[in-house]
Amino acid sequence: MAEKMIVKFDKYWSVIHGVMGVAAVLDPRYKLKAMEFAFPKIYGSEKSESAIIKLKELVYRLFQDYESYSQGTSRDDGVRSSQNNAGGGRFFNEYFTFVEEDNHSGVTTELDLYLQEKVWIKETEIDLLAWWKTNGVKYPRLQKIARDILAIPISTVASESAFSTSGRLLHQKKSRALDIHN
Repeated sequence: MAEKMIVKFDKYWSVIHGVMGVAAVLDPRYKLKAMEFAFPKIYGSEKSESAIIKLKELVYRLFQDYESYSQGTSRDDGVRSSQNNAGGGRFFNEYFTFVEEDNHSGVTTELDLYLQEKVWIKETEIDLLAWWKTNGVKYPRLQKIARDILAIPISTVASESAFSTSGRLLHQKKSRALDIHN
């Protein structure tokens, strides 16, 4: 029984570990500093560096996914409208490509700016979704990520039990009795 529990825990932890790490990074009280502090205590000094690198890669990959999605929709609309202009379509496509390449050289992302800011040192509880709603003007893409990640329930037990029918089946007679009273 203990082995089955360990297998289930490892499966759950492997999925939720990254999500919880991203959620901690999105907390202005913790960011990556909490991981740099806690991971050596949890994993030991050798494994902690690789765990921190994996978390950073996950956060940056997630940010890039959100960034490419938001840029892809707005930039495609602009490219389509420029292609409809007679004579200027190719010129504007080349111009937008040129500007986009120039914009990415040496520019710090909003994720970099957020992570470079000092950790917010407060001992009181804060509503993270409200914090991101207020600070979303400064970090619009991170706000979208925070809205999506921080709204995920930490435990899936309630949803799993809601969809599980094992152990909750009623006999036909009990089911009919409930229908009569309702």
